[in-house]
Amino acid sequence: MANLVKVTKETRIFLKVGGIVLGTFLLIYLGLKSTSIIQNLFFPKPPPPPKQGFGKLPHLSFPSKGTTGVQFRINTIDGQLPKLIDRINVYRLISPEADLLALKNAKNTLSSVNFVENQVKLSDTLYQWSQTSTGVIIQYDIVTKNFTITSNYLTNSSLLTTNLIPNEENIKAGLIAFLASINADTKDIDFDNSTVDFLQLKEGTLIQSGNLGDAKFAKITLFQFPIDKIPIIYDTPTDSVLNFTVSYPAGNLQIVDGQFLHHQPDLQNKSDYPIKTATQAFEDLKNGKAYTINPLNLTNVDITNVQVRYYLDKNTNDYLLPVIIFTGINFTAYVDAIPNESLQQ
Repeated sequence: MANLVKVTKETRIFLKVGGIVLGTFLLIYLGLKSTSIIQNLFFPKPPPPPKQGFGKLPHLSFPSKGTTGVQFRINTIDGQLPKLIDRINVYRLISPEADLLALKNAKNTLSSVNFVENQVKLSDTLYQWSQTSTGVIIQYDIVTKNFTITSNYLTNSSLLTTNLIPNEENIKAGLIAFLASINADTKDIDFDNSTVDFLQLKEGTLIQSGNLGDAKFAKITLFQFPIDKIPIIYDTPTDSVLNFTVSYPAGNLQIVDGQFLHHQPDLQNKSDYPIKTATQAFEDLKNGKAYTINPLNLTNVDITNVQVRYYLDKNTNDYLLPVIIFTGINFTAYVDAIPNESLQQ
């Protein structure tokens, strides 16, 4: 009995000491954990630097360079330049491969929309066909499947709409059917957010039609889906390198002018890169290192918004690259977002 009491007493002591030791370790663990949480909260560990997996990138080829002499003032909501993201994904663009049957396939495809006449070879990959009955000409790249359409629609009365022009929904549906008939890849085209403008002919020029009944043409401007929630813009913020002017002679869709210069990013082939701060980009703007759209030749501009966008134009051929956009009333400027040290010299 005495031994049992002794064992019980020693067991209680062991459990008590063990509990104290375990509690001490638990307090130390929680203390260290709390310290780590507090440190990460107030002194977060910086993310790893961008990988820059494509090496040095090419400079963007803007249509023109900016000029000095314009005075800029920051007139955003808070009067400050915004804090932009510090990195962004750069995507390699899909590059179609040449095919020995490319010309034959192109001819078969375009014959479905009656472009079968007057074949002309313009380059190794660019060919031209026409529709004699309408005078409409298509120039078609047999590898990329990009194309442009032209005609003398401003002077050719047979290309004018003769009936009431359809509504936006039917115009888009007609264009979608046309693009499908020539096997154009449209899976990244955001048709819902693409725009339709109704136009009338006045003194040999197309202008916005204030009355749908006066409209003889419509312009459909297509936009691609955003990438990483960042919109894609083109040479002009409200325009695109994917657009068509259409009419409806005898009530049938006729594309009279347009371009489908489609550059599609490979979403599986990307790498992150640093981008300039808004302050650095603003200095570039002031120093004329920007593509500016300034139709009124303003010399004093209030900058009301600064945003990061992806940029594509008809000459793009390798990567989907970002720009920093400065906007004001009747003014837009594009600045290359990638720092110089990450660009080819």
